[in-house]
Amino acid sequence: MVGAYILEVDYDADFRYEDSPLPALQALDQNGCVIYINSFSHSIGPGLRLGYVVVPRDLIHVATTLKGLIDNGLPWLEQAVLAQFIRDGSMLNNLKRLRHTYQGRHDALVGALCRHFGAVDISGVEAGMHLLWRVPRNFSPAPEIQRAAKAHGVGVYPLQNSPAYLYEHIFDYDRILLLGDALMTEAQIEQGIAKLAAAMRR
Repeated sequence: MVGAYILEVDYDADFRYEDSPLPALQALDQNGCVIYINSFSHSIGPGLRLGYVVVPRDLIHVATTLKGLIDNGLPWLEQAVLAQFIRDGSMLNNLKRLRHTYQGRHDALVGALCRHFGAVDISGVEAGMHLLWRVPRNFSPAPEIQRAAKAHGVGVYPLQNSPAYLYEHIFDYDRILLLGDALMTEAQIEQGIAKLAAAMRR
């Protein structure tokens, strides 16, 4: 023990498609050193603007005091409705429905990439709403692909300009594309990857 806390942001925890959901660090914490943060942005919608924090028992008073000091009038009605939504089981049913929908889109993206490019080096298949694709060496670097794809009406995003680019000598970030799948139908995903393949081969 060094007297430090771990801040855990459990991003995409509700959308794991392979095997059982992984337990949060906070659930495994026996020393009261993990502060857990999550929101309802993915499971309900970002417009709700509601999240939550689970703190160790000895921080409850500090956390509630700080919350009271910085509270600028959060909407009580939305919080009350959400609490009832969770209590009556509707939230669980909503998550099951969303997980099925997003898995279908996730699988559609993986399938489209494999059909158009053969064996692909991707990560993020197990969970979430996007994939990372390491583009083969016989294609242009990711930023050039982004420009070509944009001209064909397709949005893909290289990691080269992100803070992670500090580690490009290890991870080869100039060849990695971020591909999202949450906001499109399976048919739109297939069409988008077909356009991307055409743009890259030109």
